[in-house]
Amino acid sequence: TFFAMIEAYAQHYKLGVSHLGRQEIGLARKHLKAAVDAKPAYVAARLALAAACDLMAQHGDAVEQIDAVIGMGTTEASRAALTCAAGFCLERLGNYGAAAFRYEQALAEGSAEDVFAHYRLAAIYLAHNELEKAVEHHEAILEVEPQEQAVRTSLAHLLQILGRHKEAVWEYEKALCMEPD
Repeated sequence: TFFAMIEAYAQHYKLGVSHLGRQEIGLARKHLKAAVDAKPAYVAARLALAAACDLMAQHGDAVEQIDAVIGMGTTEASRAALTCAAGFCLERLGNYGAAAFRYEQALAEGSAEDVFAHYRLAAIYLAHNELEKAVEHHEAILEVEPQEQAVRTSLAHLLQILGRHKEAVWEYEKALCMEPD
């Protein structure tokens, strides 16, 4: 019956979340997948399944669940936050180009105060020796978090490496002012 179906997916979801809380990831994935199979539009189950997949290093499956939620367009989580989550899974898969694309999407969709995507893009660009792009994201972080000394010092180092010595000195001096010791 209809009510039995409702109870089935709800029970699978509850069991899955319970197993997830106890770090029984395989069982959590099994029950959450059953909940999603029974009700594909069940956003909470899809997001919990994405978390379980990510914990099991099945990052591609996690991205698939996150993308399904984004495609539904109805969730309390912001589209930018979900796009960043997908980007982080892609990054963990080693697909840095796709991850960077997702982070750029998140920046276009999100608020100016959300700097997660800037941090991740800075890391990707640093790892791939794209220093000018890393500088851009360091500067964007500092616009929101001007007291972030580690980012300011890193920016100064990058500017020094790029031969922009006057700018580097200025950033070093600002970093020193924050913590003179």
